[in-house]
Amino acid sequence: MVARPGQSLRAFAQRRRRQAGLLLGLAVLCLSAPLWLPLVWDWLLGRSLTIAWWGWLICILPALVCGQQIRLWWRQASAAEQGAEQAESVADRLIPLQYLGWQANYGIREPYAGTTDILLTSPAGFAYAIDVKTHRGRVGSNGRQIYRVTSRGRSPFERDFVTLARRQATTLKKRRKLPTVTPIVTFTNSIVDVNPNPVAGVHIVAVDALYEYLQQLEAIALAANESDASNDTNQSVDP
Repeated sequence: MVARPGQSLRAFAQRRRRQAGLLLGLAVLCLSAPLWLPLVWDWLLGRSLTIAWWGWLICILPALVCGQQIRLWWRQASAAEQGAEQAESVADRLIPLQYLGWQANYGIREPYAGTTDILLTSPAGFAYAIDVKTHRGRVGSNGRQIYRVTSRGRSPFERDFVTLARRQATTLKKRRKLPTVTPIVTFTNSIVDVNPNPVAGVHIVAVDALYEYLQQLEAIALAANESDASNDTNQSVDP
């Protein structure tokens, strides 16, 4: 089955919501235990059962723990759905490239490398691994890493996006036997103020500039390829 844009994220969101629903049922069961447990006790043993105050506490504490986990899973599901929407939006922006013969694959998951949101392959065979990020604000760089730029100064992202993108590109190149894979991190809701670019071999691009940026990278790759071919030809005819 061919993956669609954001498919893996939506599947993750659905899984988290199902898990949250099951945990909610368990929490309700724990909270209501002091009410239904005496009835079950009387029905099975024919004796009355009185729940002490500490019994109510024992039932409430697991429900509170479940509630914390439910909130966490619900937030993760909401974030995944937002990420899926952004991945779909980015894919829509790249449709004109597909009319020009480019091929797109989505949600490619590799062990130890995570999920590559979009893998684009040009008609010339050059590949681009695109990781979509939905963070807001401004993105800056020190030449080795990227970070958030806020009114309070610089703050790191929760993960090393540059290293992760480079690892994804390397893994895809090896496992899919591609000649080149260029790693790109695109931000859908951020102002990208990165200079020089790329950062440690990873191109950092705002989504509004992604289409043109890809065309520029392709032109550079084609020119370099033609130059290498010309040099090889010159060397082969030298006496």
